[in-house]
Amino acid sequence: MSNLDDFKNKNTKFSGSEGEKISVWTTAQRVDLTGSLRFNSNTNLLEYYTGTDWKAIDTPPSITSASLTAGGTGQVIDSAASGNISVTITGTLFSDGATVKFTGNEGTVVSATSVTVNSSVEAVAVAAVSSFDNAKEPYDIQITNPSGLSGLIEDYFTIDSTPVFTTAAGSLGGIFDGARSSYSISSAAATDSDGDTITYSISAGALPGGLSLNTSTAAITGTASAVGTNTTYTFTVSAATTDATTTREFSITVYAPTTTQLTSAGTGTFNVPVGLAAVELFLVGGGAGGGGNNGGSDGGAGAGAGGWVSVSSYSVTPGGSVSYQVGAGGPGGAASNYGTNGTPSYFGPVTANGGGGGAHGPGNRNGNPGGSGGGGGGGGGSGSSAGSATQPGANPGIPNVTQYGNSGGSNNNQPPYTGGGGGGAGGGGAAGGGGATGSGGSGRSSSITGSPITYAGGGGGGGAGPSSTNGANGGSGGGGHGGRSPSNPGTPAATSGSGNRGSGGGGGAGSAPSWPGPPGAGGNGGSGIIVVKY
Repeated sequence: MSNLDDFKNKNTKFSGSEGEKISVWTTAQRVDLTGSLRFNSNTNLLEYYTGTDWKAIDTPPSITSASLTAGGTGQVIDSAASGNISVTITGTLFSDGATVKFTGNEGTVVSATSVTVNSSVEAVAVAAVSSFDNAKEPYDIQITNPSGLSGLIEDYFTIDSTPVFTTAAGSLGGIFDGARSSYSISSAAATDSDGDTITYSISAGALPGGLSLNTSTAAITGTASAVGTNTTYTFTVSAATTDATTTREFSITVYAPTTTQLTSAGTGTFNVPVGLAAVELFLVGGGAGGGGNNGGSDGGAGAGAGGWVSVSSYSVTPGGSVSYQVGAGGPGGAASNYGTNGTPSYFGPVTANGGGGGAHGPGNRNGNPGGSGGGGGGGGGSGSSAGSATQPGANPGIPNVTQYGNSGGSNNNQPPYTGGGGGGAGGGGAAGGGGATGSGGSGRSSSITGSPITYAGGGGGGGAGPSSTNGANGGSGGGGHGGRSPSNPGTPAATSGSGNRGSGGGGGAGSAPSWPGPPGAGGNGGSGIIVVKY
């Protein structure tokens, strides 16, 4: 009491500002006296004796929230987890020595195996995951101070398994330009051991433009928007049940159009990028050589072009390899010799045949059959027929194939004896004879490289010597020009077909023993090409 009147029992009201001094003793020093009031220095609480028990005077703690830091997420205990859950409890008036228990909806109690009171506002409780039962959720959380007073938060924790993604985080692969319209992948899906329905969403980042995520199956489908440079999109997929959510970060790369031109004559191996399942193909076989003259006045025939073959979609094995060959052009024939056929180009089983060699003079020398164009007929004699082009490419059973080829021109046995033109991908060679040299058949255009280019023109027929006829023009797409007679201006030798276009060489002209190179020789065929686009 704070003044003398208190001791005289004349003032029963405590007054003053310093508080009232109560006796301070330890728990071991208690004297069991009914009605005694004291301060326990062990518990730091006032206590009184009822006659049978000492009771502490305290304020109960309170719980404002709790969160799982192990064995689950947020307020959901993962039933598939192993070991313990660790629960961080926040609130007020937590005391050292507090205990924690979790009570199910039907009264089952799970006691924490350890409780660490970090401060009066935070405690961490640990319990075994196996102690909790999905059928008994939700669970209350109760913290009890040594005084016996407790705080409670009801229906706080649920028990559920967290969805598990079936694919590791990281890249889901690439979308090549040729397959942008058919992209479909379901690797973003997850499973749930409780059989709960999973709903999917993009919670961070973004899918490539044109693609969407199915919220029920996690399938990513659509037509990806084209890109100018290779672009990687990173995004996070959330897989959520009613009680649990898990996330995983993935990425998809959209590739810009890639065009690979294989131009070196000979064989090689194309390595298929991982994730690439189909390509667009374009092949031209090697062009043939033009025929030589007959060692005299009769002109040789123009040569046929290589086969022109395209495949709009050809299946390949992702990460595999494909053997290929770029066809070589055939050499032109010397005097009294045929031109040599061109070599086929192939990519796996897809084949573009080589062109047919041009015949030499005189007549009765028929042109060789070949790919896009058969060789033209030789000049002179009783006439000759052109080589055919019945198989621009031998591609049985391969879908999506387009191919072109045309026959060469014959000789009509009319003097002066000039050579017929070689066939091209876009048209047949013209007939020679009667002073008119046969021009090479036209080529055919392809835009697979990004701009239109004409390939596989036939070679022009060679001119006859006595009449001073000029050699014929080669077909569009690089067909070689036929040789000219020596009395006409300009270089009289036959020219070669253009390389990497598979064009045929021009036929040699008659009466040309003084020209450069073999007398009256035909021009060489141009090499073929393979273009792979994806």
